[in-house]
Amino acid sequence: MRSDIVGEPLTLLFKTPKTRALYNFNIYFCMFGGFFGSQSSSTSITFCTQLPKRAVAEVKRWTLHKEGYNLETLPDAILTVSFDAPSDSIFTGSHYKLRIKFTSKYPFEPPEVQFVVDTTTKAPIHPHIYTNGHICLSILTPSAWSPALTVESTVLSIASLLSSCTTKTSPEGNQSYVSRVGDRSPLLTTWAFHDDKV
Repeated sequence: MRSDIVGEPLTLLFKTPKTRALYNFNIYFCMFGGFFGSQSSSTSITFCTQLPKRAVAEVKRWTLHKEGYNLETLPDAILTVSFDAPSDSIFTGSHYKLRIKFTSKYPFEPPEVQFVVDTTTKAPIHPHIYTNGHICLSILTPSAWSPALTVESTVLSIASLLSSCTTKTSPEGNQSYVSRVGDRSPLLTTWAFHDDKV
């Protein structure tokens, strides 16, 4: 079911260091991170066991090392991206890790992207990021994802979430959402987006 998108979007403009390609995407957030959707019990998502050709090309073109974003390829076609919080954000001094898994239809549907939460790293305390690492961000959903997006532009969009945040607050309904979804994929969540500010 398509997410109910309401209100004006936040427009992101940024360039990657080497390609200098200009990205312009409209991004919506949940209202202060509130969960307004539901999680499907479906298990129809098919994840790749090898990186898709498009993802392999994106890894080869990865240009963010010098900016502090370190990409690592793991077995089972999983990428992790480790990075320090943006220096202009309230999260300065913190270190985070994203996990990216690709579906069999990538790049025509979004990858699964979430913050790694384990004994050594946690998700940011952010109005649109749940404590299990799930991120409420429109471009990570099938209804708003574009094949023009790449791993780099997706990571930069998430970094922008941190840069623009003004308060360290967990999403409304965080505990309820986390307990309901368990370890299921965030791609199974149907979000309703009502907020374009953090």
